[in-house]
Amino acid sequence: MKTPGRKKLRPREITTLGVIALLLVSVRAFAFEPFSIPSGSMLPTLEIGDYVIANKFTYGLRIPFTTAPPRKLLAATPRRGDVVIFIDPADPARDIVKRVIATAGDFVRVTNHAIALRRAGDEELKPVPRTTVGTVRFCDYRGDDPKWPAGEWPWIEREKTRHEETLDGTRYNTLQSPTADAGTGGTDFEGTVPEGHVFVMGDNRDNSFDGRLWRDAHGNPAPWLDIRRIKGQAILVGFSRGASVANGCQDVSLLENVTKWVRWQRVLRLID
Repeated sequence: MKTPGRKKLRPREITTLGVIALLLVSVRAFAFEPFSIPSGSMLPTLEIGDYVIANKFTYGLRIPFTTAPPRKLLAATPRRGDVVIFIDPADPARDIVKRVIATAGDFVRVTNHAIALRRAGDEELKPVPRTTVGTVRFCDYRGDDPKWPAGEWPWIEREKTRHEETLDGTRYNTLQSPTADAGTGGTDFEGTVPEGHVFVMGDNRDNSFDGRLWRDAHGNPAPWLDIRRIKGQAILVGFSRGASVANGCQDVSLLENVTKWVRWQRVLRLID
């Protein structure tokens, strides 16, 4: 009498599983890839705890095993207003997400977080249309906020002024602190974007480490992003979890309350 044992996979089944695994890896490598948002530099567009899907076809196909920066086939130039995910110029192991503000040949000027562009081929410097919408409350990591003793809850509720900008047809919101609105905050900047590069900024204008502040290994300004470092365009918030103003900026575990653990209003949300 034969002892029942674990069923062995036949060669055909092994081949099928191998093909499925290869397809999944290929989709992640060449088509779409998820990324998590660890900071508030892109608020209110992206929140801490969002998991976004990036379209890796948008700017060309990355050639595997090429680095610093990677090479691409059918490379395309990002457009002003695109939200892009790219390899950190200072740390190749880290990915960053920002918004493209200016492309090659553009002269860009940032004054108190407001943007003016002289697009490549134009003679006139024009401000990017911007209107004040009101204020917005949101949850942020408290970081080293002196108002919070060390060891207490890591989230804090903040309030900032919300502006609506329209850049080449893309409409999105930005945040600014009241001190920046008064002209006492912010990082002013100006320059012309070189060929093969773009200028990027975070939507949370006075809480974003972006091209205005980047430096090279020698401490010199390095404001431009090489487009070969861009992995793809962020197109969708696939999932979102974390603290929200609705629950008093208190993070909860999945076991405590699934309805509060997931920010359902952000799931499957298109990114402007």
